[in-house]
Amino acid sequence: MDAFGMAVWEESYAQIQASIQRIREFPECGPVADELSTLTAERFREVQSGKNRIIYEVRDDTIYVHLIVDRRRDLTSLLQRILLHV
Repeated sequence: MDAFGMAVWEESYAQIQASIQRIREFPECGPVADELSTLTAERFREVQSGKNRIIYEVRDDTIYVHLIVDRRRDLTSLLQRILLHV
């Protein structure tokens, strides 16, 4: 955390909180996540938040945040590792 810096962390955290609030107000605001579009139709959406992507799902009147990940990460590889437990 020292190398990252508390000020940077606080700014990132504030951006993520603001994005989650926007998702609460407008659940369909995010586009379908490209990496998941062929698997799940329109279940999983994403919102860009600073240098992060928030991957979430809207089911009935509940919003599930599944993943908050740095945009520079290869999401396809990350999802494969998570789903296959590699």
